[in-house]
Amino acid sequence: MKWQLGMKTSSAKAKGRSLAKKIVGWLVHLGGLSDKDVHATNSGVTGKDITFSQVGVSIWPFAIECKKHAAFAVYQHYDQARSNAEEGEQPLLIIEANRREPLVVVDAQWFFRTYAEGQKQE
Repeated sequence: MKWQLGMKTSSAKAKGRSLAKKIVGWLVHLGGLSDKDVHATNSGVTGKDITFSQVGVSIWPFAIECKKHAAFAVYQHYDQARSNAEEGEQPLLIIEANRREPLVVVDAQWFFRTYAEGQKQE
């Protein structure tokens, strides 16, 4: 009997796609884009999880990868940043693994809202 650990690949892809669809909804709402300007790619497609039209790229110049798992250790560290944040401060976590570039972790809704507001001011 072969034991299977973890989730099926198809289930994992479906979870990631559900997150990508949520992000697409935020981008359409916040970024002044139509459904034609941004969409979640199909499961199994190599490359970015969210693709943009030329108009979309001019507003949101990001390569977005969506990963949805039950838990990431990074949440514990982000929770620490949140608990240390004083009134009016946005928690920001910077992480770095060996031989990797540092990454910044912030709340996704805050990021997209803040970026959209900055783009509207230009």
